[in-house]
Amino acid sequence: MPRTFWAGALALGEIVVALSLVYGALTRLAALAIGGLFVAGLVVFGPLDLLDHLHLLGIAVFLFVFGRGPYSLDAVFGLPRPPLERLVLWSVPVLRVLTGAAIAWTGCTEKLWNLPLAEAFLRAHPFNFMPALGFAGVGDRDFAVAAGVVEVTVGVLLASGLLTRLVILVAWLPFNLTLPFLGWGELAGHLPIYGVMAVLLTLGSGRAVRAVLRELVRAAA
Repeated sequence: MPRTFWAGALALGEIVVALSLVYGALTRLAALAIGGLFVAGLVVFGPLDLLDHLHLLGIAVFLFVFGRGPYSLDAVFGLPRPPLERLVLWSVPVLRVLTGAAIAWTGCTEKLWNLPLAEAFLRAHPFNFMPALGFAGVGDRDFAVAAGVVEVTVGVLLASGLLTRLVILVAWLPFNLTLPFLGWGELAGHLPIYGVMAVLLTLGSGRAVRAVLRELVRAAA
């Protein structure tokens, strides 16, 4: 990031939005801010550079619809409002579809459509474990293709709503394999995905949202 006033102001704004979401303070305003930043990114950087961040837009939609809930600073100051009932049935499908699209797009752009990039990454970080399992003929290029296919498949299945909870459980393994080796930076980058996974593991494809809505409305009353 350039060391300019506006760059610093933008970074500070991002920190404020992040803390707002962590503490549950003015959550819906923070969700709108995320949506605004996403739209601004589309204008400045173009849509292709933002597609692998679609899950952030899905998170913003979900938080705007549901709010932060009773366990938040909003609740302490009496600010929480019930979920927006007209939109709540769409919130989980939107979150699921956008997250699936982001995962599938990343699998294409960082692996299947850009194998030299994937091979360079594997040379720097030798994650190709297939030779150790006795598959000596599986080189880095083959491993990158396989990893890309898995990532795209997970994304497509999530977006489709087919076996959502099972897909989430299966996806936990590949999403966590690299963490011990790539450290905190990798963990920080995956945190939004972990949040989405927790929601989808709880609510599935979205069919159980009505029951959750009743509980949230009762808690906020």
